[in-house]
Amino acid sequence: MKISIDVDGTLKEHLEFFITFMKTFIDAGHEVGIMTGRGSDANILLSKMVLEKGLPQPMFILTSSLYNNDERNMIGKELNNEVIVGHFKARMMIEKNIDVHFDDKSSYIREWLRKWEQDVPKHIVFTSPTKKHIKS
Repeated sequence: MKISIDVDGTLKEHLEFFITFMKTFIDAGHEVGIMTGRGSDANILLSKMVLEKGLPQPMFILTSSLYNNDERNMIGKELNNEVIVGHFKARMMIEKNIDVHFDDKSSYIREWLRKWEQDVPKHIVFTSPTKKHIKS
């Protein structure tokens, strides 16, 4: 199984859980990595978390810096950043065959997947303490 975890609102806020989660799933042979709306600064933050907090080395890191300005403009200049990040994450889930994604802001990801009529089994888990439920 291929699993991705968001950074802000998810990994950082539930670090101890995700350290244990990542170790367990990596040891069981799953591919666990990071997918974040952050830019290239995510690599610096994650390196620091690996060295100082004991976070297992992510097997992949997908950041929104993979989108250049032309791609952002194609999506829509008038759209807010959360919509653009949702587009990025939905696209990466499809292109990188991610089975499960942990994120505190998944509504835009779901909207893009619906818009593209993706019936593939993709699961997005809410982790925000402000959301009282988990959906898949």
